[in-house]
Amino acid sequence: ASAETRAEAERKRDEHNALIHPLVGLATLSSHSNVDFSTHKPEEPIAHVQSGGTQGLFASVMRLTHAALPSMVERRADTTADGSPSPTGNKSDAENRAVRPALESPTVRLLLGAYVRRLRTSRDDHTVTAAEAQVSERAVRIEAKTFVVAGGSVNSAALLLRSVSDRHPEGLGNSSGLLGRNYMVHNSTFFMAVNPARRNDTAWQKTLGLNDWYEAGQETPYPLGNLQMLGKLRAPMIKAARPWAPMWTLKMITDRSLDIYLTTEDLPRRDNRVSVDGDKIMISWTPNNLTPHQELVKRISRAVRKAGYPIVLTERMGIATNSHMCGTAVAGVDPAHSVLNPDCRSHDVSNLFVVDGSFFPSSAALNPALTIAANALRVAPTIVASAGGLSAKGWNWLV
Repeated sequence: ASAETRAEAERKRDEHNALIHPLVGLATLSSHSNVDFSTHKPEEPIAHVQSGGTQGLFASVMRLTHAALPSMVERRADTTADGSPSPTGNKSDAENRAVRPALESPTVRLLLGAYVRRLRTSRDDHTVTAAEAQVSERAVRIEAKTFVVAGGSVNSAALLLRSVSDRHPEGLGNSSGLLGRNYMVHNSTFFMAVNPARRNDTAWQKTLGLNDWYEAGQETPYPLGNLQMLGKLRAPMIKAARPWAPMWTLKMITDRSLDIYLTTEDLPRRDNRVSVDGDKIMISWTPNNLTPHQELVKRISRAVRKAGYPIVLTERMGIATNSHMCGTAVAGVDPAHSVLNPDCRSHDVSNLFVVDGSFFPSSAALNPALTIAANALRVAPTIVASAGGLSAKGWNWLV
């Protein structure tokens, strides 16, 4: 490689490392992989880092370190966009990477502000014929060959539960009785490790996840879960949870904190469910599998204290933190024990698909977003084929 290429690669490496907190920077990668990434030359192969497993992860991280990245200014503009939209367009969220590109197609139309109240079926109740929606003061009827529901595990289940008919008295596609049941939302904890003598000037620290405690082992009779970085917490974010604390105190803490999100799988239980009463949606949820989560918090606490962060602050998240919800229209091969087939098509209604997190048989211990996206791509060809191809003439809005 030329000196200019090497210098550019080294600059990108240093810039990327500056975005990562020192505790989880290249020195940590080195300790896990036996490669001194802090001095490794970008053009040299990493011969003794095997593919797959943990070492494969760090090899991938090293390759990403040398890849083109947004500038520091662009990254800092998005430091508060962890769990919220980004106006910059830099964040790879659903709007920027899916919705807006899709709207460039002549076969895609987006109806804003629509509240779909129910789905209507044919006389024999075997197919959906229309969706009834409310748009401002207008009642809108949407007719189509194929219907794909993706409102999230709660809203999708609620919509189908409201869509009763003679053949579907307990909700559309609910012959198994499982629609709305097995609601899962994860056991999760916001975790802050603080060293009063060490500032954290990270611009964007959500670049690391660890599964060292994910599976059972000799010292762990059961799986514990996943560790991932939170987007950098700031004082105003903490103020909502601790309104009594002075802002200067919260700023002092968050300026010196390492922010972590801990996730443990919760298990599918029939009594954890979504139900409806007209337009009112109700959720019954009792947490389960809490012992492994408590053990995960203990082990991470020991690890960060050993790493030089003596103060540990934790906040157990409840049902209000529901971004990981899944499981309310479980997929499977047996119609008696599942709502959807493996292609996410309703067992009972031939032209109805549900492609959000509702189809999950279990929650695992990771953010489900990428799995939801990957599954949607997996079943998309089946949906298109079932509709005989998609075109703008395949459906109508009737006001």
